[in-house]
Amino acid sequence: GTPVLLAPQIQSGAIRGLAVTSPVRTALLPDVPTVQEAGIKGYDVRTWAGLLAPKGTPPAIVAALNAATRDALRDPDLKQRLETAVGGEVRGSSPEEMKALIETEITKWTGVVEKAKIPKI
Repeated sequence: GTPVLLAPQIQSGAIRGLAVTSPVRTALLPDVPTVQEAGIKGYDVRTWAGLLAPKGTPPAIVAALNAATRDALRDPDLKQRLETAVGGEVRGSSPEEMKALIETEITKWTGVVEKAKIPKI
């Protein structure tokens, strides 16, 4: 589960948080160590979300959507509300950064699937 979903249960003592999977502790669970702190070096598994457009969307529209999104995320109140809702950092990026993130994730998880010999369906 994500920190935003599990924090109330951990804080109430119903369950015990062993570690968070991001490379840094989360503000929602500051006393729960990271997997790296628990001894597994290089561990970094995070959820992320992005605003995507259909293939072939004109570059001018992509640029306008990106600019509007980044402008909206400069609003401190909106940023705080989003970060509280998702339990993590909310930030804008460029279309190129988003593409690079997606490519990195595909490569990482393809390697995991292959190494674990998970059958493709």
